[in-house]
Amino acid sequence: MLDKTYKRANKDINKHMVKKAQHNNAMWFYNLHIKEVVECARQLLPLYNSDEKVVTLACWLHDVSLLYVESQNNMIDAHKIHHTESAKIADELLKPYKMDKQEKDLIISCVQYHRNKSGYQPKKTEEKIVAVADAMSHFTSLYYFTYFKFNPNDSLEEMILKRKKQIEKDWNKLDILPKSKKIVKDKYLFFKELINNYT
Repeated sequence: MLDKTYKRANKDINKHMVKKAQHNNAMWFYNLHIKEVVECARQLLPLYNSDEKVVTLACWLHDVSLLYVESQNNMIDAHKIHHTESAKIADELLKPYKMDKQEKDLIISCVQYHRNKSGYQPKKTEEKIVAVADAMSHFTSLYYFTYFKFNPNDSLEEMILKRKKQIEKDWNKLDILPKSKKIVKDKYLFFKELINNYT
């Protein structure tokens, strides 16, 4: 895609996402997670031969459906299918921009496969970068501390147990692109030690 198309799409899509986030009281999620995924991808791009424009747009869009959730109380339910819902929204948001069908399809598949769930494993390098950047961002932000926002009735012990599993799941997800582990290893060890101090 042309640079001017990419820049316009990047600008317009971000403007739309911020508007949605502001309307649905989700700016915290946009700032804490979505922007962080883009930053993590920027660290991976020099290490893996891939299409930077595709990866960047896909990172912005990977969780877009969660910005459409009108009540934060519904975020957990929405999260279960957010990869497929975000792919549908991404398809709509990309329609106004002139790009090759292959580029658009790759952006959408990056969004759809970023969770690395059964039936949705990333295969192309761009898909892998988005999936790994998503997991990396959990180590580079306050992600692990948002647990009680969505599970206010859980005990500290329940939170510790679930966060411990999530930390290991995220760390193992980085095996998709092994060089990513070096970038966040210190942060992984920090969170692991922090959690282990309470178990």
